[in-house]
Amino acid sequence: KLHRKLFFSNGVLDDYQEGVFNLGSSQASNFLTGFYTKIGRVVYWQANVDYPVTADVSNALLGGLPFTISEGSSPGRSGSFITATTVASLVQTLQLAPTNVRLYKTGFVRATNAELSGSTIYLAGFYVV
Repeated sequence: KLHRKLFFSNGVLDDYQEGVFNLGSSQASNFLTGFYTKIGRVVYWQANVDYPVTADVSNALLGGLPFTISEGSSPGRSGSFITATTVASLVQTLQLAPTNVRLYKTGFVRATNAELSGSTIYLAGFYVV
């Protein structure tokens, strides 16, 4: 982890961190390194996950965000997006809670591991801690 202090004319920002984290699931082929920057209470992150070929029909759930999302997190306290994916027509929305990423299809229906089989997903977002 990299810790820095940033100084401003009206005060001190005393919480700035940059680092790496592992984002993955029991179905992901491995836990791939993600990157984050934490400025005050806001965490900005990006990661990618390679899914293996699988027939597992349980809901896709990725774990390992670097900090726990603030209790009561809601739209406005977090945001996320898919920057590129081999299943772009399938995964439409992400939901973050508390250190997990849930992947959703159109209509806010959970995507399954089988539907993500063999795909690569690039994700990014921010949230409040």
